[in-house]
Amino acid sequence: LSVSGRFAPGDLVRLVGADGEAFAQGFVHYSHTQTEKIRGCRTTEILPRLGVTLGDEIIHRDNLVLDV
Repeated sequence: LSVSGRFAPGDLVRLVGADGEAFAQGFVHYSHTQTEKIRGCRTTEILPRLGVTLGDEIIHRDNLVLDV
């Protein structure tokens, strides 16, 4: 829904729900500025929006850990 903070490809980021509570963390494929440009779009829209594709998703499930 939104992006906050500054991060680069390969950085570990926290995912926070609407309630403000962190629910997961993972390694990102894209920077904070790139993520802002592609959030909510389809995989096929990444290349036209950025001019480059670093992955099909911002965080791949293999690089994601849920906080329980």
